[in-house]
Amino acid sequence: MTQDSPASTNRDSPLNWIAHLPQNVEAEVCAAMKPRQVKAGEAIYRFGEEADATYQVIYGSIQSSNVTAEGKEILLHIMQPGECFGEIGLIEGSRRANNTEAREDCELAVLNKSDFNELRSRHPEINEAILQMQCMRLRMVFMFIEDSALRPLRQRLARRLVLMATMLGSRDEQQIFIKQSLSQEELGKMLGASRQSINKELSLLEKEGIVEKSRDGIRILDPAALNAIT
Repeated sequence: MTQDSPASTNRDSPLNWIAHLPQNVEAEVCAAMKPRQVKAGEAIYRFGEEADATYQVIYGSIQSSNVTAEGKEILLHIMQPGECFGEIGLIEGSRRANNTEAREDCELAVLNKSDFNELRSRHPEINEAILQMQCMRLRMVFMFIEDSALRPLRQRLARRLVLMATMLGSRDEQQIFIKQSLSQEELGKMLGASRQSINKELSLLEKEGIVEKSRDGIRILDPAALNAIT
């Protein structure tokens, strides 16, 4: 691989089931994975396709999305280095339930279906690690459903920023920097709001001294105040 190997990529991600395996099992999984280079805009898989592999992001970022019957795109999640995806279709034997696409040039580690099933049959620890990861995803889904149904946009945005800070943020003294190339339009697709509404709420948070926008990401100047909004 050109950069990190699966064994050395971000181990802190809560959506990295591989890092939670015993060392010997992790080594077997990583040895079975093959590198795949993808270009920005390239599809990893599309809704309805047969599930033939599971993946881990080594570098770059991958977006997961769906399109409504009315043609509206819903941005579900953006996978960062260390995060794993695509295992549900292999476990269920079902077709893909969403679209995944590279947001930038990326490298993935790919575990094909036969190797995945063979490793799971020999190492039940893999099933436990994946179950724990799915529990985390389910909590996120419940939070998003609750937000969409019950919370105003300001609160939904604050909760999303807190989640991003937890998963992606780097702490500098009392501040947290989220290095994320997520546009305001993409935030809107995640939160069911227009780009203009997202811009308005972010500008209000900035005027209140809670966040600071920049070209490279968002700095949370006052994490306690942001948490209070949630």
